[in-house]
This record gives sequence, C-alpha cells and structure tokens, in this order.
Amino acid sequence: MRRQLAALLVVALVAVAGCAGGSAPATDDGASSGDQIYQTPLDTGTVVDAHASALTDAGSYTMESTVAQSLANSTQRAETTGVVRGNAASGALFLRTQSPRGQTVAVYTDGNGTAYERRAAGNRSQVRDASGRAPTADQYASSIVRPFIDLFNFTYTGTTTENGDTVAVYEADGVADLNTSSRAFANRDPESVEAAAATLHIRDDGVVTSLQSNTTFAQQNRSQTTAVNYTFSDIGSTEVTQPDWASDAATTATSQPSTTTPTTANTTTTANATTTANASA
Repeated sequence: MRRQLAALLVVALVAVAGCAGGSAPATDDGASSGDQIYQTPLDTGTVVDAHASALTDAGSYTMESTVAQSLANSTQRAETTGVVRGNAASGALFLRTQSPRGQTVAVYTDGNGTAYERRAAGNRSQVRDASGRAPTADQYASSIVRPFIDLFNFTYTGTTTENGDTVAVYEADGVADLNTSSRAFANRDPESVEAAAATLHIRDDGVVTSLQSNTTFAQQNRSQTTAVNYTFSDIGSTEVTQPDWASDAATTATSQPSTTTPTTANTTTTANATTTANASA
C-alpha cells in the first residue's frame, strides 16, 4: 500500500488533521514579504493544501532532511540524511535514504503508478517493483508538513530572511505547545516529554520552506532527543530523472512475465522518528 511505503521512507510524526480556523495564503508575483499569512492556531488542511498547491504551480522541488537521535551523557548519535526530488506537476519522484548503519533505500516513481525500490548495503543491492505503493511528489510533500502542524501549537513570531526571501516565522516553544493528543504520540506517556520546540518558515505563496523540531523524552531513565530538519528548495528548477537501476528494472519487467507479487513492507511508525534521503541518482 502507498501509505506503508511512504511511512517507510518518511516515518514522520503521523497525526490527525487540525480543526482550527484558517485562511488561504496571499498570492503575490513579487518577493515574499514574510507577513503573517495564517492566523493561529494553524489549520492543518489549509496550510498543507496551500503548500502542495504552490509546489504544483511551481512545478518541482528539492527537499533535504536531517534527522538525528542522541542519548544524554552519551557520545552516540544516530543520523539519517536525505534528499527528495519531486516533480509536483507530473507526480514523478526520486528519493534516496541513508541510514545510520549505511543502508540506503531509494525509490523512483513516474507519477502514474509505476515505481521501483532499491535497497543497498555494502556491496549488495536488491531492486523490486513498488508500483501502487510509492507516493507521488505532491503526496510526499504534504506528508512532511502535515504532522508538524498537528503535533505543535504554533505562534507567529515575525520574519526572517531565507535564501534571499523574507519568510514568515511560526514557532512552538515548550512542552505546553506540544499537542499530546496527536496520534503521533502513539503509546507514549505525555509525562515523559521533557522538552519540545519547533519552527516553520512559510513564503507568501504558501510554500513551507523550512521545518525544524527538537523533542526530548525520558527513555528508560535517560533523556533521548530527536532533532528534525527539513528544507524545501530549488522550487520550480528541480529536475527529476529516472535512475539507471529503475530503467533496467523497467526493461526487465517488460521483457519477461512477472511470477511473483511484490511484498508490502511492514513498518512501525513512532512518535519521534523520521527518515528521508541523501541523493545521488
């Protein structure tokens, strides 16, 4: 199923849709002003829809991510990095993840339902058909933004300059700004939360250009912190091309009949884990 593969690649903070009132972002052909384009509390559906719509209008995007987990009083740090290239107009998407242990998971979908997944570790790799289970570029972009807005109660705090644009800044600061009723908490105890903070940057056209969060939980008498950083860039200028391994898989699939049915990956989604991609095609 598409959601299962998306969860494997994103494992964002799965949450329910918000119900607060909101307003659509202003549209402007000029530079982003950074003015407050949404009243708070943010309405999840309004922000997510405007983000996806603006990316579709622009045509394409690149999303880079870093997710780091660490334990208090320990030098150990697990970091997952990633890059996603999406054509929001056609739905085509290329994504490649790099796990802390060196495993990579790459997915390419043409936006019309055909998709391939490649897993590699060391000198071993495996490619399989992921058709019908991979998200399109617009679905992926929405799946990144939605859980952030659901999990935190944001307040407009002003503007900042980002890549030459003035963007609106929305922040959540402290455990009180964490929505512990969100499904992102899964089976976690709200009392285990020690610290929480998050920041959104939003352009006038509705594109959420930056999402950052830091959450700390008590984990078996130790504090575990997860730092998440997503950025959307190269909006309207990203090229999405089919990698060679996906082309080879497509050629093989058309030259011989399939005798097996692709297996759907089993995935566990947690409240403070996220994975995405580091890209070379």
